[in-house]
Amino acid sequence: MQAVASKSNLVALIAFYHSSTALASKPIVQEAKLPALIYSASNPTVTDNAPFYFRLVPTDDNQAVVLGDYAKSLGAKRTAILYYADEYGKGLADGIEAHAGANGFSVAAVKSYDATTTDFRPELTIIKAQKPDVIFICGFVDKSIAILNQAAEQGLKSKFLAGDGTFNEEQLIAGAGKNAEGVYVAAPYVFDESNPKNESFLEAYWTAYQSGGARKKPSSWTAFAYDAAGIVDTAFRSNHRDRASIEEFLKAMKSPQTGYEGITGVTYFNQKGDAVGRQFRLAVVKNQRFVVAQ
Repeated sequence: MQAVASKSNLVALIAFYHSSTALASKPIVQEAKLPALIYSASNPTVTDNAPFYFRLVPTDDNQAVVLGDYAKSLGAKRTAILYYADEYGKGLADGIEAHAGANGFSVAAVKSYDATTTDFRPELTIIKAQKPDVIFICGFVDKSIAILNQAAEQGLKSKFLAGDGTFNEEQLIAGAGKNAEGVYVAAPYVFDESNPKNESFLEAYWTAYQSGGARKKPSSWTAFAYDAAGIVDTAFRSNHRDRASIEEFLKAMKSPQTGYEGITGVTYFNQKGDAVGRQFRLAVVKNQRFVVAQ
């Protein structure tokens, strides 16, 4: 990031899948006064004291509320949490736990894991003994696959609700198969084929990347990255072509009237640099596909 930020001809950045990367890069990006449009990193603290960060996605505090509310709607009274031990996983787990009382359920067990974890059976054995109605997975799809497969081995009957790190239809279905059926996953954006802008984008995407193959939908973050590129393009076309003027352009996007209308809707930012009005939704796996759950 230091090497990238030092390039004088680089005037804007579209970046950051992981919140941990965005947080680690924050001092460098701010010192370089490099406007950065964030298409994925969702930890709420990413945009704290970061005037050159502009985030298009909803944040984990909203995701935690959406997941907790949905667990309540499923009638959950007793839950457990499995989380990946980084800023994303811990932040999401903390948010769910903080709102548990308001949602009418208790959290009977909270277990963490890291990049080296492949065997989740010890954690799942402890969780199974607590008889939770719902198990929250706060991590990424590769580990979620292992959790779902090993939970099925152990005969766990709890409903699974997962964070957006698991929202990858192709990987999840390929890895977990029937064990993914009925799993609810938070998504910052779900492509709607009845939306003309979405439909146009999807047709172009399938033509470019999946001709001759299955017409699988791209990830949510594809949509936000695409809109981030559209925002930068709009800035260029209005003669904002250096770091200072692009920052000025982005800070002026502070209302629906001054926002950018893209495939995810109208993007405009609050004073902190977060897109206004962005909400997570729940998708559920039915017949090996993600469909909207709410």
